Amino acid sequence: MAWNALEPRWDMRSWVDEVEPDETYFVQPSPDEFDAAMQYEARWVTWIGTPGTMVKVDADMVPATPQNPFNFEHLAYIKKAVETASGNLVLEAPAARFLIVDEGDVAESQEADDDGRIEELGMTRPWEDDDIGQTYVQLLDGNHRAFGAIYAGEPFIWVTIGPNYRADAAAAGALE
Repeated sequence: MAWNALEPRWDMRSWVDEVEPDETYFVQPSPDEFDAAMQYEARWVTWIGTPGTMVKVDADMVPATPQNPFNFEHLAYIKKAVETASGNLVLEAPAARFLIVDEGDVAESQEADDDGRIEELGMTRPWEDDDIGQTYVQLLDGNHRAFGAIYAGEPFIWVTIGPNYRADAAAAGALE
């Protein structure tokens, strides 16, 4: 992806490393439950998703959704699970939105910034005219899985793009 509206990304590694991991909400899928076509390999994680909806995103381009607050103990558990797995850890791919920034997005983000609502869009700054045509991916669900893998050193993750955003992902040639 070309641009991240959340630069610099909020780095929670120091907090994650200071808490006791909690596995309460962690469900480990088995790769045997899924057809090979649904398995997307990264370095240490096998992401499960639906073919034709998946996009590979570099770790430094993954913004979280602000509406999904972090539980640091849960995040620490997933990080530890990735680091200690024998072989790839299997995780469900996080859901994300994908868009190609257009004039309407620029206007909407600038209006939100003027109204003090830019963070509600999951951004730290509004888009500008120079951003038109750039691609943008933002997590909608799966913050803990995504950042647990990233903080364990995963260089990229796979996300699943919802139906409302697939046209832009297809136009950008990003869908797999």
